[in-house]
Amino acid sequence: GQNYDLETALSELVDNSLDAGSTKIDITYPSKKDRESSTDIIIKDNGDGMSRSELMEAMNLGCDRPYDDNEIGYFGVGMKSSLAYLSETVRIITKRKDDSFYTELEWNVEKEASYRVSKVEDGNKNRQGTTIIINPGGRYGHYSHSMEYIITRRFGGRYYHLLNNKKLVRINVNNKEIQPADPMYRDEKHVEVNKCVDIQLPNGEFVKIHGYYLRNFQYDPNVFDSALGKKGFSSDRQGVYVLLNDRYINLGGTFLGVRKLHNRENYLRIEMEIPKSATEYFSISMNKNSLGDILSDEVHSDVTKEAVRAAIKTLSSWGMNKDDMYKTSTKST
Repeated sequence: GQNYDLETALSELVDNSLDAGSTKIDITYPSKKDRESSTDIIIKDNGDGMSRSELMEAMNLGCDRPYDDNEIGYFGVGMKSSLAYLSETVRIITKRKDDSFYTELEWNVEKEASYRVSKVEDGNKNRQGTTIIINPGGRYGHYSHSMEYIITRRFGGRYYHLLNNKKLVRINVNNKEIQPADPMYRDEKHVEVNKCVDIQLPNGEFVKIHGYYLRNFQYDPNVFDSALGKKGFSSDRQGVYVLLNDRYINLGGTFLGVRKLHNRENYLRIEMEIPKSATEYFSISMNKNSLGDILSDEVHSDVTKEAVRAAIKTLSSWGMNKDDMYKTSTKST
């Protein structure tokens, strides 16, 4: 299951749609009441679509194909492993522009190791994209974070940078457009923004690390932290958010093994933007939704560890200074 929950498994499929050049992704997620008539979860995009061979390749774990630097995909396991978690049965219908047919794949996850693949004629050559129809069967009861609003708000945070640029992509859940939800609260009052530290990795690439110090601001219950089931602002989401190709790998909650200097760091959120070519230095999980403690991983170079440690400490000290300044200014008013 690659340590999935419902949102992270669905995000794998959304990532595939984004890598296929989709500008619109529609997700149908039935409510408990709707499941009396249909239990299907549907993900439909307007991306490039796939040929039969490309579809079969995508359904092979660890397929060895080159990934562009602007793609989110990396390990070649996302589609099949996420579908295995989500589905009892699944249908994939995909078509490339100018093809006179679409390719359909059916898979009974519970009973079959192989797939049934068919070719169906389609006279509309302008139609393109991929539709995935997931029948979870009895798996709904095993999903965590299965409420529609939690999925929607987590996606609003995970894909904030893409959704904030309406020209890049629109993602809809049950015909409602997901709104961007900024985990850094860049536009909120009393959020000190954008203390930036650049670190250079052994391969010459640069990682940009931005600090956001969240003190007291007018909390809106419809924003990012509410997606975590919290009634108010959630200090347990403080820490490092790793950004890869405008998509958050993790949604906070870690300082990557750096010992916190003071409880006041509970107001600190750090955005670490890593280039695709530098993923080898970070213990990103195969489902691309979490990362290991890179500072205790012997695989990674001491240079990387020290650079990241120094950057986080710099931002931590900066945050504490901002806290002292805040207290001084409030006392004088």
